[in-house]
Amino acid sequence: MKYKIMLIVAVLIGTCGQIAMKLGVNSVGGLDSFESKAEMLFAVFTSPYILAGLVCSGVGMLLWLTVISHLELSFAYPFMALSYIIILLFGWIELKENVNGLRVAGIAFIMSGVIVMSRTGGEEH
Repeated sequence: MKYKIMLIVAVLIGTCGQIAMKLGVNSVGGLDSFESKAEMLFAVFTSPYILAGLVCSGVGMLLWLTVISHLELSFAYPFMALSYIIILLFGWIELKENVNGLRVAGIAFIMSGVIVMSRTGGEEH
């Protein structure tokens, strides 16, 4: 049970990293807005959002490595799809992105698959 909880935490932290990096890229005006690569790299590596995103992604990866060393990969990996829901909701609520019925239907199909997979047990070793 400990590693299944760690699995969910790894997905959540990794997803937070992606969200933070998106906010960081938005806050610097997008990567195409710079005249030089040096200017772009400076903006990227001094953006608090991007730095936080990189840290979250790194922590999420370390947790993920722990999880897959104890759970079957074929069980654990489908849970990464939970990030799709979080990202969709964040994009819709915070970024005011267009979320249409097809996107919602796609997420519903993905979630039904995650629910089915979660019932298989995912033996620890």
